[in-house]
Amino acid sequence: MSTQHVRLAVARLNQNNQPPIQMGFSKWLRATLAVAVSSFSFAGQDEKVWDVAAAKDSAGNVRRIVRYRSEMPNWVQRPSFGALVVISWPNVNQAGMPTKRESELHYAFEDGLQAAEERNRAGVLAAVVTGDGKVEWYYLARSHDEFMRVLNEALQGKPRLPITISLEQDPEWSMYRSLAGRR
Repeated sequence: MSTQHVRLAVARLNQNNQPPIQMGFSKWLRATLAVAVSSFSFAGQDEKVWDVAAAKDSAGNVRRIVRYRSEMPNWVQRPSFGALVVISWPNVNQAGMPTKRESELHYAFEDGLQAAEERNRAGVLAAVVTGDGKVEWYYLARSHDEFMRVLNEALQGKPRLPITISLEQDPEWSMYRSLAGRR
């Protein structure tokens, strides 16, 4: 598979020196990826910088999209965020990308959980891998217990989701560094 990297630079002003558009990253990514995978810039309310890599098969079909933070928020330090939480949601199409409806559900889940975890500073969304029949969210957390408490609060009263959760210790951020192409 070949990989095409796309840089998402998040700035305070857009190309016309106007205030940034106020939308969640997931909504913007959904709209942008629907058009094409190419270099682009996005101005949002915060200063998150994300990179996106698209892995293609030999026929040129996108098999997997990896979105990862190229910079962590300043409140996230490696020694304090050594717990890895991987949340996996299978797609209807077990071999490919999610349907439009699945994507809408994924983005709503992601936006809600990311906001809750980061507001409580219990965890930070480090990467998202979409393709090969599933979506996986990779969070770095202070502790599994704290992360799960916030997750359960965020999901309280909502319909049950078809997710599985893996909990591991990763004090060196090996998984994040691997997904981000860092040694």
